[in-house]
Amino acid sequence: MAERFEELVLRTWEGVGRHLEGLGADVVRSVDANVRADAAGAGRLGRVGDRHQQR
Repeated sequence: MAERFEELVLRTWEGVGRHLEGLGADVVRSVDANVRADAAGAGRLGRVGDRHQQR
């Protein structure tokens, strides 16, 4: 019976690890997308500022 319990705990822990890996990958993708969007927005704002100064 103890062996079955240990096996269950190990399988459960393995599943938790897989879910955490997936969550970590989701976080990395989200942060990357936000950084790219922020950089694009900053570039657009810089171009608007440049045009305003030229007038």
